[in-house]
Amino acid sequence: MPKVLYIASLNAGDGKTALSAALARRWQQAGRRVEYLKPVSLAGDSDQTVAPDQDFLFARKALGLRDLTQEPIVVSSKSPDDPLLADLHQKVKSSYHDAFQDSDVVLIEAAGGLETLSLEREVSRAVSQGLEAKVLLVVGYTRDLEVERVVSVDEMFGEALLGVVINRVTHLGMRQAASSLVPSLAEAGVRVLGLVPETRVMFGITVGDLVERLDGRYALETSGHDDLVECIMVGANLLDAEGFPAGPEYFGRMENKVVIAKGDRPDFQWAAMDTPTRCLILTGNHDPIPYVIEKAREKQIPLAVVERDTLDVLDALEEIMSSPRLDQPAKLEKFQALVEETLDLAPLDAMLED
Repeated sequence: MPKVLYIASLNAGDGKTALSAALARRWQQAGRRVEYLKPVSLAGDSDQTVAPDQDFLFARKALGLRDLTQEPIVVSSKSPDDPLLADLHQKVKSSYHDAFQDSDVVLIEAAGGLETLSLEREVSRAVSQGLEAKVLLVVGYTRDLEVERVVSVDEMFGEALLGVVINRVTHLGMRQAASSLVPSLAEAGVRVLGLVPETRVMFGITVGDLVERLDGRYALETSGHDDLVECIMVGANLLDAEGFPAGPEYFGRMENKVVIAKGDRPDFQWAAMDTPTRCLILTGNHDPIPYVIEKAREKQIPLAVVERDTLDVLDALEEIMSSPRLDQPAKLEKFQALVEETLDLAPLDAMLED
């Protein structure tokens, strides 16, 4: 029987998949045979269908794990044919028999958040206890995070809980988390393994995906199609304001960025290209003038044209880049480095040696 680590979270979207993949990759690099599964899916009270988890599927591919032929075990409080919770861990072991037989460590990601669906706690308790798993809890940081919510999970898993990871701590929230939240959790007997700062790279999107999502067309396509965009900057009329920083000074404040510029303002476009820019998106369905195209070709900066105006593009980008995603190898590599830099991983590594 391999070592089993069960990764749970308070809420869906707290970062279970990214952390699971980072730990799996770390142990692979140390020579361990690693398997990573999400064997149970929870259907809502009226929904018996569960959409594939694209981030989980990407993570398995990035880790070099073989394609799964098994469908997740779907559990719903409304279904009369639900697997008995007492037998759920046996169903997991039998469905993923080869994964358990051929691995040194199996990471199991919980279906959702412990506070998202009421059934999640029952399922997590049944699977983790049945598989004699150690547990890692991921908590997405908020300034109003209540210590009691984390303590209740600590009490639920007991000695099986190796620790808690506070994820996506904002720059402004880091001091409060370190000086107040962590000591409060420690006083309540909860071991915090560390604070993972929020990183814009997890919210990023490739140039090609971004242009496609905005229904854009290329006026100049370069090899930067797969570059990862982390920041958005806008070339707007405020650059004309008296006393406002000149274009290159303004655009030079950020790297790994895409610049949204009015299609009829080549001065904005030119200024942006004097700074590190992954892509220029020109609004209003205006094609760039020839000397902008020539400079973009020289700098190898793709130019894309969209029909929408600047405000409409910004509204679309707010939705596109509002949630972190694990969908690029560069994201996994950077997140793994961040995890190893900020977390105390000794209790997790020691689990493999017991």
